Amino acid sequence: MTTPTEPAPSLRQRVLRSVDGPALDLAVFRVTVAVVIAASASVRVAVDWAELPAATRVAPLGVGWLIPHLPITPTLVAGARALLHAACLSAALGVFSRTSFALAALCAAYVLLIPQLGGAVFHDHHLLWFALLLAASPCGDALSVDAWRARRRGEPRPQSGPAHGLALRVGWLLVGLIYFFPGVHKLRELGLDWVLSDNLQHQLWWKWAQDPSLLPRLRIDRYPALLHALAGLTVLFELSFVVLVFFRRNRLWAVAAALAFHAGTHALMGIDFSVLYLCYTLFLPWSEWVSRWQARSPASSPADARPPTNAAPHERVDDSPAMQRALRLVAAVGLLLVAGVGSAGALGAMQAYPFACYPTFAYDPGEHMPSLVVDVQRPGGPRERLPGELYRPRGQRGLALEWRLAGAYGDFSTARLSAWWRETARDPRLRSRLAAPCTVRFARAFVSVDPDQRASATGEPRDEVPLLELPCEDGATPPRARP
Repeated sequence: MTTPTEPAPSLRQRVLRSVDGPALDLAVFRVTVAVVIAASASVRVAVDWAELPAATRVAPLGVGWLIPHLPITPTLVAGARALLHAACLSAALGVFSRTSFALAALCAAYVLLIPQLGGAVFHDHHLLWFALLLAASPCGDALSVDAWRARRRGEPRPQSGPAHGLALRVGWLLVGLIYFFPGVHKLRELGLDWVLSDNLQHQLWWKWAQDPSLLPRLRIDRYPALLHALAGLTVLFELSFVVLVFFRRNRLWAVAAALAFHAGTHALMGIDFSVLYLCYTLFLPWSEWVSRWQARSPASSPADARPPTNAAPHERVDDSPAMQRALRLVAAVGLLLVAGVGSAGALGAMQAYPFACYPTFAYDPGEHMPSLVVDVQRPGGPRERLPGELYRPRGQRGLALEWRLAGAYGDFSTARLSAWWRETARDPRLRSRLAAPCTVRFARAFVSVDPDQRASATGEPRDEVPLLELPCEDGATPPRARP
């Protein structure tokens, strides 16, 4: 409450105070994002995916026009990755913080794209969004060389401000939308059947078929009531997170629920989304915790009891020209990011870049999974089925590529499959099996994902659809598509 001698704050001041936020919290987020980008799996494997033959690449929605004109070689990607690492180091240290993040965003837009060209998009787009947001924000006002230099010049950076708080809130909203739209699409496609049918059981079976080591000792797939409860909690969490994080008393509970959600999906489905939840430092009240620690310190003064976060009710929020410029820039970039994420989310555009809807798992996948099978036929001899480990790419990215090659997404391409095989057949383990004369035959088959059937003969591939034949002697020979 204001005293009679204190003028009531203007509407502008009240609005600014509502978004005022601590520089320290934004700085912690800056350091986190820089480290996570530099250490992310997509950045690590980008050079390997740059070796994928051009004919095998699949452009995500949004960059199809760009890929034919974009130079992609292992050397170029390695150079861009090195520059990205340097920019992330500079951003983490707070050396020209905003410029460093602008450079990091530019490099990340290229480097993070390369692994997305292998047939399916892997959702770490938020790293690019966060880099752009931080490049627009005063993220170097604390925990940075920039702030240290400013103090040395007698021009200390602000400890809080509307631009800092707005940047944090835009980050909260982006994360909330990542969860929100998958929940919406679950209900849009299946309604309550997503919760009450065998859907979650089938989702688990697919993941266990992809990685048998995930099969738990406690077969929760045999307890329908438990699966229905977990499915219901999943939808409730996804729809409510974006609201809960904007209420102070609920924020940490929402973050705890998100961590529990990711721990469960990692343990049961092998989905490692650490590239997202490591960025949850965004939600934590670092400045408040620091101020409490300072207040308990024997050397603290009464002034230390108030955290250097938001302005006190009787204080004016920083409305300097510099803060106004920063606020406008954060608002403009934030609006563009939210519009992009919201549009992709509403459309359910999962196979897109640089904006995408994160995996929805909205459809019941059923009890059979597509697979690419490869046979070698010699004149007058029996057909030999090649073991999958000889040609099947490893990991989730490799599995997505296999499905794309087999036409499981409805866009089978003989050029893509033959280009991939030319590269794969160079493996010494395969060359010994492809001695001429022989023919390599490719087919799309379906295998059961039921763990009990996979352990028996009933789990063998079925419903094979011939795709392509290639001579063993020369993969470059024009392929013959099967009818």
